[in-house]
Amino acid sequence: MIFVVYFGILDTIIMPSLMTYFHKIAKKKIRATLVSVRSMITSFLVAILAIFAGLMMDIIGIKITIVLSGLFGIIAIFFFLRVKD
Repeated sequence: MIFVVYFGILDTIIMPSLMTYFHKIAKKKIRATLVSVRSMITSFLVAILAIFAGLMMDIIGIKITIVLSGLFGIIAIFFFLRVKD
């Protein structure tokens, strides 16, 4: 659930600004294909990460899984903010 919510937030808050940039640089002929492939990959990763999160909760517990997902989020935010345009 945590991974699904995390990727949902990532997709709804951060991706619109990145997709605006993508639409400016991508050629019209391949844009729809690339967006469709991105959508398929995102759906696949969310499904795999949801299964992985469930396994982690079963193996090491919910509290530790939440802490680890929070640490991953902090690391991801750190690297995202370091990206230069």
